[in-house]
Amino acid sequence: MSSIEPGDEVVILGAGFSKAANSSMPLVKDLGQEVLVRLRADSGGGGRLAVLLDQLERTLSDDGAATASPGFEAWLARLAEDQPYARQSANLERRALFSRVSEVMWEVMVERQDKALTSWEGKDPSLEPNEWLYDIVSLLHQRRSTVITLNYDNLVEHAAVRSFLWGEPTTSRTVGRAVRADDLFGGLPPFLPPVEVAIADDPVFGPSGTKLAPIVETLHLLKLHGSLSWFWIPTDPSGTTLAAWNVAEFGSGLRDERARRQDLPGREPFLVPPTTSKASYFETMVTRELWRRAYEALKATKRVVLVGYSLPAADSTFLGLLEDTIAGRDVEVIVVDTKPEPVKAQLKRLGVKNEIAVHKDIEKWVDDEVRRSSLQVVDQLRRIAGDTAEGSDQATLYAGWKIPYLPGDTVFGARNDDNGRLILDTNRGASTPYGEALKFSELRRFLDRTETIAAEIENRQVMLTTMMTTLNDPKSAPPGRYAHLELFPIGRPKA
Repeated sequence: MSSIEPGDEVVILGAGFSKAANSSMPLVKDLGQEVLVRLRADSGGGGRLAVLLDQLERTLSDDGAATASPGFEAWLARLAEDQPYARQSANLERRALFSRVSEVMWEVMVERQDKALTSWEGKDPSLEPNEWLYDIVSLLHQRRSTVITLNYDNLVEHAAVRSFLWGEPTTSRTVGRAVRADDLFGGLPPFLPPVEVAIADDPVFGPSGTKLAPIVETLHLLKLHGSLSWFWIPTDPSGTTLAAWNVAEFGSGLRDERARRQDLPGREPFLVPPTTSKASYFETMVTRELWRRAYEALKATKRVVLVGYSLPAADSTFLGLLEDTIAGRDVEVIVVDTKPEPVKAQLKRLGVKNEIAVHKDIEKWVDDEVRRSSLQVVDQLRRIAGDTAEGSDQATLYAGWKIPYLPGDTVFGARNDDNGRLILDTNRGASTPYGEALKFSELRRFLDRTETIAAEIENRQVMLTTMMTTLNDPKSAPPGRYAHLELFPIGRPKA
């Protein structure tokens, strides 16, 4: 099984991914139904608005709308575009309703997301996202994958921040630190207020004060349809007013209207509606750049995974993107969906030539990916075991999250279980001196019986899925301390 290197993988997330992560998150049809209920309550029950809402109700009740029918998207497209047979007053009413629909969509999604993340406010823990969400986001961070999402929600950003991912510096003049939401976007769109860091007098950073925080290495998140935390001035055709709100909490924090208007005055939510026509949104500079980056990532990738995305015919722009980038190429393609066959058939129509692997269970797919990465860590350890370089046996082992456990938890023991898993123990007893930390030489004897590797961290067993080695010059380092191995787990520090 070949390893996945940075740039090798593009993961495409659809509404089914978020729905599987937490049942509070709506699919497109669910969103349309909630919009209809709220607009009915606002309409007063008569006039031209009532006629348009009747059209939406008929569209949503159509059996085809439960499958791949454009449904809600087609209705929105008719609102967004002037109809040649309608009076100007009627077209203006349609546009006004389209704007109101966009507002209601944002309100519904923020409320649903708040419910999904509510446990962080000390409420019902059963409402929070499934644990596999944190696992897969950790894994995508470790692989430096490109993640293309058609979703508005902030579940990926939330999981990245809550998992205390460690980001390596992008240049020699920056330092590693915990990954923040702005790192996922690589500075596009810009975050407001700007993320700043306090610094002391330092030969690298210069005089004391504050400076814009440098970006660190992590996954690359491209939100092609906008985001609940992005805002702009709709009359700005260039999109220069588009910015991501630097909100501390993606749950109820997004509903703090007063704080948002203080940080982003005059702006409104930037959501590209699920319409068959999105031209005006795609004309902004930021959106065009995001789609260009998606194109380049897909054109270069060796592996594409579609997770919970049904490839609806209504999204012709994204279908065209896939056709222009992966059709006819030697690319590994995987579909993860409860109903994978229609997606597989659509990909074949687009020109995907290789056999397409399918998984019907997202959680099982995540488990398989975690196992794949753990197997690769074991292979790395075996290669190190075969290295005869002086001092490699004396490497100190660490297994844990970098934050807040700098530089990682020391490994004090190891054992094999009956399933071929090597388990490293980081739970140091009160009587265990630091000198009894496990050395790599003591780990060698376990590797022949090992398939995957995990660690006991704070009495919780967590799979280890990536490793970093540091080799120092034996001439300048203390005896036995010129090498160490840091093994990183998936998921968040505390469930």
